[in-house]
Amino acid sequence: MKVVVVITDPSVVEMTRAALRPLGGVVQGCEGVCAAGRAILREGTDLILLDLDLPGLTGEAALRLLREVAPRVPVLVLASEPSPATTVGLLMAGARRVVAKPLDLQQLRAIVYAETSTISGKVGEGVVSCAV
Repeated sequence: MKVVVVITDPSVVEMTRAALRPLGGVVQGCEGVCAAGRAILREGTDLILLDLDLPGLTGEAALRLLREVAPRVPVLVLASEPSPATTVGLLMAGARRVVAKPLDLQQLRAIVYAETSTISGKVGEGVVSCAV
């Protein structure tokens, strides 16, 4: 299972690696949507973890870009205290789930297992271009 983590905090990438190692997960950290898009197109992925608090883009804009690159790959959005309106907006924009931060490792492992055991993500065709 290949997981791309789009986040600026390297400690979260390491935590995600530790959480998913028992599932055989390979985790690649990307500091932005452009890097994530290139990684997805180059290597494919089964799941995307997207931090809502990325600099330079709103979470919804980042989600829409990732949906264009990989429309069938599930995206879990990580958010600090998401409001109901934010959660609904993200789900309507294509997020599979919105997961509250701080992350609980067991919960993350269970969610990732559930998502990747039922869906085989496929990479979308396209080119990643970003002006951010």
